[in-house]
Amino acid sequence: MPEMKPRTSVAAVALLFGGLGVFSIVWVLKLFEQGRYPSMLVVAGFAVFAFAGLAMRVILATGSVRPRIEYDSTGTVLRPDLKVDRLSMTGAVVAFATLLLYAVGAAVGAVALPGVADQKWFALAGAIGVVIGVPSLARIARHRGMGYLRLTPDGVEHVDPYSRVERRWDELTELSDQPRQENFLQMAGSTYVKTADGRTRTLTSDWYTPGGLALRELMQFYWKHPDHRVELTDGRAARRLVAPG
Repeated sequence: MPEMKPRTSVAAVALLFGGLGVFSIVWVLKLFEQGRYPSMLVVAGFAVFAFAGLAMRVILATGSVRPRIEYDSTGTVLRPDLKVDRLSMTGAVVAFATLLLYAVGAAVGAVALPGVADQKWFALAGAIGVVIGVPSLARIARHRGMGYLRLTPDGVEHVDPYSRVERRWDELTELSDQPRQENFLQMAGSTYVKTADGRTRTLTSDWYTPGGLALRELMQFYWKHPDHRVELTDGRAARRLVAPG
């Protein structure tokens, strides 16, 4: 039953987003009736974030994704499916704005989360979230999206909202759909890129191709067949991805 844990985690994440969204909508209506509009905007932000996440999980679960592909003489750049990328960006931007509004509003007593007696610790957490989120938003803006994957004859470059990592092909030791240590948050569709220094980087490969399988197989092919890596510079890799085999 090796697939049970990923499927369970996908369902749990979808349930979490859906539950948060419904809860938030209920409170938006109540806060509107009470005339507590600043608080209503904060809770509405939670609702938008939750439903964006839920919509993204539905798209990934149904495999309705297609990578955006560019190539030139240096290599091939793959970007996530446009729908998934935009939904994820929407969630990130709305989450940042919501935390900022809450941190400021709670500090001046204009905003209060429903059911929370002491707002100061939540406001502090929101402020910390804003500070942490600034570099990620800057990276999203700079790359005009949630990230990309660049494959060149020399190696792999992976950029996401949190970091940028480059590895040579000969530094890779494994490309797998299983992490070294299984955990409940393991997500079906991810590719775990393991390197000689003992590190593992998670690539959300199902953002690019259905279930992430075609992208993982493409990376495995060029990892194992260095004599074919010239295809990454002339469009053949792009054709191999969209029409494997």
